[in-house]
Amino acid sequence: IMGIANEYIRGNKPSISSAFHLTLKRFWSLVVTSLCITLYYLGIGIAVFIITFICIIPLITFGILMGNTPSVASMAGFTVMLIFVILLIIFIVLIAQIFISFSYPVVMAENVFNFSALGRSFKLVGKKFWKVLGITLLIVFITGIMTLILGISAFVLMMVTRSPMAAQYFFSLFNTALIMPIGYIATTVLYLDVRRQVEG
Repeated sequence: IMGIANEYIRGNKPSISSAFHLTLKRFWSLVVTSLCITLYYLGIGIAVFIITFICIIPLITFGILMGNTPSVASMAGFTVMLIFVILLIIFIVLIAQIFISFSYPVVMAENVFNFSALGRSFKLVGKKFWKVLGITLLIVFITGIMTLILGISAFVLMMVTRSPMAAQYFFSLFNTALIMPIGYIATTVLYLDVRRQVEG
């Protein structure tokens, strides 16, 4: 899908067979890049675990002290600290995802792969970070609403037909055909737009 979107934006109109051919040419580059992204996420996971562990120690200490002398102020302080830790973890994971969001479009458009594709994505995102963050959140919001509507429709279908299998098939089919491609296409368009702005 990213390959087709890339070709369309460049003024070409690839057929399905040429799109498959383009993807097969990049197949091992995509596989290696995917493995590098897995290692990257493993590193992020270890970092998040360490940060969580460091943040949990004061929370546990505060919770023990609060148990000895419970009050509204101490409970409010504990809640604020807990919310802060949760938001910090979400922020770290979100930033980590944003910075590598262009990795696959880089492989498809530039034939740069492995950690070089991740580095290229870091470089491009870093120069237009707030734009990439804002548009990515907008994409997630739009696809989230569409997924919610599709889920409600699937639930209604299940209630009417009394067939969970039919509802699950309906949800999977339309989610794969209509909603998932939006993220891939939007990411490719955003990647090329950032390249245009950054590199002319």
